[in-house]
Amino acid sequence: KNKFNIRCKILPMSDDKVSTKLITKNGENLNFQNYFVEKKAKPRLSKVVYEGSRKANVTNQVINLIDKSDILIIGPSNPILSIGPILSISKINQSIQNHNNVIAISPFVGKKALKGPSVQNFIDMGYNPDIQGLKKYFKNRVNKFYVNYGDSDGSSNVFEDQIVFKNENDSKILAERILQNG
Repeated sequence: KNKFNIRCKILPMSDDKVSTKLITKNGENLNFQNYFVEKKAKPRLSKVVYEGSRKANVTNQVINLIDKSDILIIGPSNPILSIGPILSISKINQSIQNHNNVIAISPFVGKKALKGPSVQNFIDMGYNPDIQGLKKYFKNRVNKFYVNYGDSDGSSNVFEDQIVFKNENDSKILAERILQNG
């Protein structure tokens, strides 16, 4: 798809199987489907394992696209359950660390999740659900952060903006600002 004059290709992180396994504080070992659908993401977590990530192969095309991109934008998805599996693949993680223009949009507004169990997952894994926690989680990977109004820590690499969208136009406005500041 071509929006905002951005050329993009959607590729899988790997053609190999990487499974998210969740160990609960009660000692249950759950796969993602059990945790998210059957248990409605309620159990508290003690550990998350991205099974298969160490052996997962990444195509040169994926790495080249990361390396050659002008900007990488990490959307406001759950860092532990959605972004974590991607970062668990060392070649992808290394390419992101080597990139000089990586932006993350916060999945939190105040101390609440935009959607889903992000807050509880983040807390369970030892992070605060705020900009400080995001900086710790994305350390050495992200150069700039976009947070909702009032959520900044005052750092020069943290931009406050409207990250809760009422309509498609709101998302276009944020995308344009990110590309301008990129």
